[in-house]
Amino acid sequence: MNELYVDECWLYFKTKEVSKEEAIKKLYEACDAAGIELTIENSALRNEDGEDIE
Repeated sequence: MNELYVDECWLYFKTKEVSKEEAIKKLYEACDAAGIELTIENSALRNEDGEDIE
């Protein structure tokens, strides 16, 4: 089987979580359910105005 390797990209995942750790956990759960393996190196939790929460 081949794999699609994406070196750098932007991903927006809508969540109601208020901590980055919980938001990442929800994203991993959604990806796992869809059979997607995901590695996160850098992340930020932002509000709907694009401002960093943490």
